[in-house]
Amino acid sequence: MVFLLLCLLKEVKMTKRILIVGLLVLVCLGLTAKKKATAQAVQPEWISNPYAQYSMDLYLCGVGVARDYSQAQKEAARAIAEFFETEVRAVSKTEESAYESSSSRISSSSLSNSFSSQIQTKTEARLTLSQVVETWQDAISKNIYVLMVVDKGRARAHYAQEIEDSETAIEQYLSKEGSALGRFASIFKAIENLQKTGNAYAYHNALARFSVEYLRPQYSLPILQEMQTKAASEIPFQIAASGDKTGSLTASMQKVLQELGLPYTDSSEYSIQIKLVSAEPEQMLKQYFQPCSLTITMLKDDTTFFTFRDQTKQGGNNLQESESRNIKVLSSSIQQKFPQELLSYLLLNY
Repeated sequence: MVFLLLCLLKEVKMTKRILIVGLLVLVCLGLTAKKKATAQAVQPEWISNPYAQYSMDLYLCGVGVARDYSQAQKEAARAIAEFFETEVRAVSKTEESAYESSSSRISSSSLSNSFSSQIQTKTEARLTLSQVVETWQDAISKNIYVLMVVDKGRARAHYAQEIEDSETAIEQYLSKEGSALGRFASIFKAIENLQKTGNAYAYHNALARFSVEYLRPQYSLPILQEMQTKAASEIPFQIAASGDKTGSLTASMQKVLQELGLPYTDSSEYSIQIKLVSAEPEQMLKQYFQPCSLTITMLKDDTTFFTFRDQTKQGGNNLQESESRNIKVLSSSIQQKFPQELLSYLLLNY
């Protein structure tokens, strides 16, 4: 009996020990778990200092934070773009100062005086070769943090290649021989190419700031415009119009030619024929409608090389009012649609 009591007491003590040891293990596990959660809750250094591990001379860095990963990426890209914008503006201002102070650069190596207006950095600075290198999620707020970097060297090389390709294309456009109209179109292509590459010069030079020599266009915008004006002077157009009693369509065409730098004269191998044709009038309720069709034909030595067509049917209280509104609409068409289609044709065919 005594033996059994001793055994029971011993078993109770053993059970108590097991319980105590179990509690100690749970406490230790709890402490470990708490320590681990605390470690995860500590923000990485790059959140407050994006350049902690990346040199500002070699990289552009930006941190974005949002509830989802995609938006955090956008915020990081926006942070880089906003920082980069200040660099671009600083370089643009320096280039403009150089343009104004150095007359020797005007002929070949300077940026145009409208350079800064061509680079809308706030909305257009889409940096190439950006990549996300770090992500972290706050265990409490669930916000996602993203660290995005741009390798300046790789991005600079990308824009340098874009510039080289553009200048090669410009050289090819300017070396083309042929008709005066063809030369005019080729120079227009060169100007368009230079303007499209304006951002590349700005971005490259901002990335190269204080480290690499700036790149400048081989041909400035004023020089190309001067060349275009000279080519245009060899293409005077004679304008003839029929069906327009007001003369408004002819006046609109003259305005378009002036904006394009193309002269007009009373006699030339180049001609523009404007033809307005009215159909049978229509009446609907108390409104009168006079359908009109417009045809503009451009010729060289009586051979058509471009045709533009448009039509309208404006209403009025009488036919005179309808016709007046038709003329107004078609005049606007000449000033807006016609030059767009003409330039598209020239760029595509010359």
